[in-house]
Amino acid sequence: MGESVASDSTLSLYFDLKEGRKADLEIVAQAAIKWVSLLRLVAQEVDPHANVKVELVDAIEGSLKLNTVIEWVENQLFNLDRKTEKYKRLRLIAVGLALYLGSDLYERAMDYLFDSSGKNEIKIVLDEKDRNLLRGILEKANEKQEIKQESKNFFRVLEHDTSIAGVGISKASEKYPKFIIPNTQFAELGGLWELSKTGEEETRTVYHVFEVILISPVLIKKPRCWKFQISGLPEFSAKMEDKEFLKALEQDHIRERLRVGINMTIRLKIIESLVDGEWSVKNRSVIEVISPKTD
Repeated sequence: MGESVASDSTLSLYFDLKEGRKADLEIVAQAAIKWVSLLRLVAQEVDPHANVKVELVDAIEGSLKLNTVIEWVENQLFNLDRKTEKYKRLRLIAVGLALYLGSDLYERAMDYLFDSSGKNEIKIVLDEKDRNLLRGILEKANEKQEIKQESKNFFRVLEHDTSIAGVGISKASEKYPKFIIPNTQFAELGGLWELSKTGEEETRTVYHVFEVILISPVLIKKPRCWKFQISGLPEFSAKMEDKEFLKALEQDHIRERLRVGINMTIRLKIIESLVDGEWSVKNRSVIEVISPKTD
């Protein structure tokens, strides 16, 4: 790969991993596919002639980076002076910022990238007209249902691997991104958040992935309440509603013998109601058992 391509057209997708943990390669591969799909959609919104290629970079300690190389076919994008390095990189930044749309880090990233004080090393200084143009392109892209859905799909995949502490975008030359989206925001950015009203009662449904200890299973193929515990927290009950898992349980196709005290990773559906200005848990159910895996 030529140096000019790497410097002008490379974004790194960075997975921040929990200390001592390794990422699930299958989850990373699925996330990479969703990421590339999102890049293509946003790149086409920015430049209809964009073509995206991906190069995998070796993992560094405590993290995993994927370099994404974008090859651009020149057109009249932005109607700016395309001879300057500043505007050649502007396209790349527009695509990179798309990951942060919907996150509370979006405005902070914009402020950092276009800081005219000269305090950051990126040194991209745009006037207000150009900055508004970039913001308009990103907001228009974010309105497209196809782009919003692919972004949600990306974060939903990441929720399946609890070893991933966060995700961010950086230049290939940078070791770490300036802004990392923590895994606590994956469920919300994945669209797994609903608000509804039942009569006068306001409720919401949230989805979270937890690493739990199995306290009390009910080993029959029917939705029954199992008891779990998150390390350091009280025990809780949740109805087992993962039909595939229950079917595998009946057919003895679970890869680990279920017993008290084993570690499990589950996706919980939690219905909460608003009481006196505070959200309280109304119902919990297990909608997916991520581990142990089934055959």
